[in-house]
Amino acid sequence: LLAVEAGQPGPTGMEVWPPEGAEALPLDGFYAQLAEHGFAYGPVFQGVRKVWRRGDDLFGEVALPEQGAGDAAAFGVHPALLDAALHTKFFLTGDGADAGDVGASIPFAWNGVRLHAAGASLLRVKVTPEQSDSGAVRIVAADGAGAPVLTVDSLVTRTVTPDKLSTGDGRTPAAVHPSLFRVAWTSLPDGAAGGVPAAGPMEIHEVVTDVTASVPDRVRSATHAVLTALQARAENEEEPNPLVVTTTGAVSVDDDPVTDLAGAAVWGMVRSAQAENPGRFVLADLDDDPASRAALAGAVATGEPQLAIRAGRVSVPRLVRVTAAEGEPQRSDAGEPWPVGSGTVLVTGGTGGLGSLVARHLVAEHGVRHLLLVSRSGMAAEGAAEVVAQLSEAGAEVRVEACDVGDRDALAELIAGIGTDHPLTAVVHTAGVAANGVIGALTPEQVDYVLGPKADAAWHLHELTRDLPLTAFVLYSSSSSVVDGPGQGNYAAANQFLSALAEHRAAAGLPAQALAWGLWDEQRGMIQGLTTTDVERTRRWGMTELSPADGLELLDLATGTGLPALVPVHLDPGVIRDRVGGVPHMLREVAATAPGRRATSRTRAGGTAPRATGPDLAERLAGLTDAERTRTVLDLVRTHTAAVLGHSSADAVDRDRAFQEMGFDSLGAVELRNRLMDATG
Repeated sequence: LLAVEAGQPGPTGMEVWPPEGAEALPLDGFYAQLAEHGFAYGPVFQGVRKVWRRGDDLFGEVALPEQGAGDAAAFGVHPALLDAALHTKFFLTGDGADAGDVGASIPFAWNGVRLHAAGASLLRVKVTPEQSDSGAVRIVAADGAGAPVLTVDSLVTRTVTPDKLSTGDGRTPAAVHPSLFRVAWTSLPDGAAGGVPAAGPMEIHEVVTDVTASVPDRVRSATHAVLTALQARAENEEEPNPLVVTTTGAVSVDDDPVTDLAGAAVWGMVRSAQAENPGRFVLADLDDDPASRAALAGAVATGEPQLAIRAGRVSVPRLVRVTAAEGEPQRSDAGEPWPVGSGTVLVTGGTGGLGSLVARHLVAEHGVRHLLLVSRSGMAAEGAAEVVAQLSEAGAEVRVEACDVGDRDALAELIAGIGTDHPLTAVVHTAGVAANGVIGALTPEQVDYVLGPKADAAWHLHELTRDLPLTAFVLYSSSSSVVDGPGQGNYAAANQFLSALAEHRAAAGLPAQALAWGLWDEQRGMIQGLTTTDVERTRRWGMTELSPADGLELLDLATGTGLPALVPVHLDPGVIRDRVGGVPHMLREVAATAPGRRATSRTRAGGTAPRATGPDLAERLAGLTDAERTRTVLDLVRTHTAAVLGHSSADAVDRDRAFQEMGFDSLGAVELRNRLMDATG
């Protein structure tokens, strides 16, 4: 720990910026390349903005992103900003022509460290290698005006290879990309599932459907029935025990096949209900072994909200980064995710934001020359003519058709019309609609409306193409089906169906990948239906938007692997770790990668409000007068209300104004309720 040094240091030589006579170095793929070396940095730690070289010296500009800048004043130098400053050194080992030239290393020995000013959120950095064989460098950091902030007389680093980061020494295995995740199932230790069952009988809703019915009909039957059960339990606030929803074969553990796609849709819906009503619902997927049914009560008693039990052994899901070993391409045509030759690629939702984006990418980067873009409106869709013109100018032959992909007969006719000279060789399913609503207000009609163009269409595409020689079958899903999907029970159900379908196809030897995307920016995907408050709420959870460049890079990485269900999403481990209400079980492994907990008493706009356990608050109130109690509770409510609405402080909340007048919707009310429950016990 350093205090700010007294006295005035000399000039840094960085008062003029960019540095005169320096050559700018490209940053394309910089952090992705570091991830391949085993250094998977979260969004807050990806702070390098620009790098220059002048002779032997390197210069860098590093900055905290918006979600970290508010904490800068709490540190001498914010840990993420200091770490980003050190990233500049990675460019010393190559000629800077591409990110593959960076040398991944970690600090080993520091000497002569002096802090001149505190609280910076942006740094200008100069890295000068020593004229010796030690590999040491001198680092000088200045603020945005060139004034001194930090001096390191000598820093010695040691190069670390990916294999050293995955040898069981406690380091994180090398990741394919810091924003590419999968759901991993981890067995609970022996005895961990032997907790004391809750008092009273365990209420179970078992998902059972008519196996003779079509898959879309089974999905509707299962989701409608579980919605009724969830709503009944949500209304019964006096019941202390959770409702346990059980399925069989709805999730894949240890590579066992998914056999109940309707049950998988139920998992998506219940995950959304769990996000809205923490502690009220439990999901459990059982096999047919009697030992699994016998282990259920003890497993529920662990407090884990999601369980899979196989032969009595209990496993729980956690979101983890895809490691380099797991992400090794599994196809003989590795290196080209779209080996379509002269075939046709069908893109559903092809004239929309995400559909047109992937179409442009396939033409520009993968040489696809025959596209069939499908949407409800066809050429009448807004922007369709522009998309066609751009793709045609790039050398592609483009056909746009109006088709309801949820209608099996219409889709079959469309596919049958693809000529044999350019046969169908790949499918990208991006189509989808939203009709958001909290579980208590969701209707079966809203469920069906969302299932049609997403889940039904995916099943029809599967059935109609499974005998064709496809090389790619890519389904655009949503991270709301995995975690943090309050208010999206129907959408989460449809998208979890897609992930299960991909696993189902993969088990049958068919090409398939479901990508459960996080938020995209630039009004692409379902962010178009979100308000500013909704987006800010998502950021408070620790998720930030993917840029088109980020998303397309992740698309290529994901489709180059043999993993059928992936989650491409920007997550900030530090924000997740500090979430009000605690870290969701699904994100505990992600939160564990955050740097050490910071010590600060400040409350930021739209960020975390003070957390107080029930007994602490009760003890505080017990020693107060009636007037003081009223003021304390009112301040607590106003603070959390401000956080939900994204206000800078509780002062922005009028104590006499109705919640609805302040801009609360049903999801905001749910968040406020959960915050207050966490704060009051």
